Amino acid sequence: MGLKCKPVIDYTLCNGCMACVSLCPYKAFFSDVDAHAKIDYSKCKMCGVCIILCPYGAIDCQWVPTSSQCQSGLKQSS
Repeated sequence: MGLKCKPVIDYTLCNGCMACVSLCPYKAFFSDVDAHAKIDYSKCKMCGVCIILCPYGAIDCQWVPTSSQCQSGLKQSS
């Protein structure tokens, strides 16, 4: 069992620039009807790119446990 970084948006810091929407390699971010960035966790691979690239530091890391299979996306052989 390992840990992965689940991105969480801090809306008090987000200015709505939508950099996360355009820069996420997995297209996990989208804009809702009120022009707020949201995360589709079914698409998110928890890679952390959004946390690094957000110019306002509005995306934080929430550490969540993962199995070793989920951690790399591949099954590990024993």
